[in-house]
Amino acid sequence: MRCRGKKIPAQKEVPSDKTTDKDTPAAKEETQSAVTITKDEITAVIVAKIKKKRDNNEKIGQLLKTYGVAQLSDLLAEKYEAFSGRCLPDLREVIMPEVHAILSASSSKRWLNCTPSARLEQNFPNESSVYAEEGTAAHELGEYKLRKYLHERVKRPTSEYEDEEMEANTDIYAEFIISTVERIKETCPHPLVMVEERLDYSYLVPSGFGTGDCVIIADGTLYVMDYKNGKGVFVSCDHNPQMMLYALGAYHAYGYLYNIKQVSMTIIQPRLENISTYECSVEELLDWAETYVRPRAKLAFEGKGEQVPGDWCRFCRARTSCKACAEEALALVKEEFGEAAEPLYPRIIKYFQIVESYHFIKFANMPSK
Repeated sequence: MRCRGKKIPAQKEVPSDKTTDKDTPAAKEETQSAVTITKDEITAVIVAKIKKKRDNNEKIGQLLKTYGVAQLSDLLAEKYEAFSGRCLPDLREVIMPEVHAILSASSSKRWLNCTPSARLEQNFPNESSVYAEEGTAAHELGEYKLRKYLHERVKRPTSEYEDEEMEANTDIYAEFIISTVERIKETCPHPLVMVEERLDYSYLVPSGFGTGDCVIIADGTLYVMDYKNGKGVFVSCDHNPQMMLYALGAYHAYGYLYNIKQVSMTIIQPRLENISTYECSVEELLDWAETYVRPRAKLAFEGKGEQVPGDWCRFCRARTSCKACAEEALALVKEEFGEAAEPLYPRIIKYFQIVESYHFIKFANMPSK
């Protein structure tokens, strides 16, 4: 099969009356221990969704009935994961966009290199920033331009962060993807083009999912494209784990429908004039997933492994209380000043924590202009 223009949903599992290994007490206990989404999280999302659109109230009620309960409080804990959208595609639109994966693709470089970091970060608040809000606004504007090109009925988003620079940057992003689609159409008249596609890679990483800005499938190639609004850090696509996890999610969903042999991943970062592309075969991608990602994801999900400092610590919320980071700082001081600095180590650690905390607070609260 070469290409199709209509998006075909992933196959759903058909319930079976046969007893399987999943019905054993050990399997049920394992399932319960793997629950990562709490009732409070689901409740918060439901309330937000109902406030946003009253029609969601009835839809959520109908979904609860499929589990034989009328209220969320009656739902068994081991059913939270399924109810939150992992096993019910209809619910993904209602709940899952608001629930953040512990092992997210965007933070994958960190938890793949420092496996305990994902669980350690849960002890610290996930503060938003004007930079994150500005990035969200840019993504929404870019999404609008792509959907308009695809002749979808869309309303232009509005944001206080929108300005001439954002308009120009999202034009660069949209024009790059549009030109790619038009080039593909020369050999494949009806490529599959998906915008803001939810990509589930939980078969590999526990509760793992993300959102691909643009996914294209045509002529045996899977294209994954991602917009980066930041200008503080140059983001390369070369062996980029976030992009590779997105590709794995897309391949897992559509690989059985399309004869995909090659993967092309591109990061578009207009504010740094950066358009970076990395290509690999499907075999290389799957080998990386099984030999590198799967064992590290298991450790990360369980909060196990060794704390390893590196450039991935930059946006880690746990870095100011990280022993490995402090030890690395002390090693640098010792290398620079020798053993004579040893009595000052406690003060150096405290100073390091204060400076890092101040930098984070300043970063989080800095105005956009």
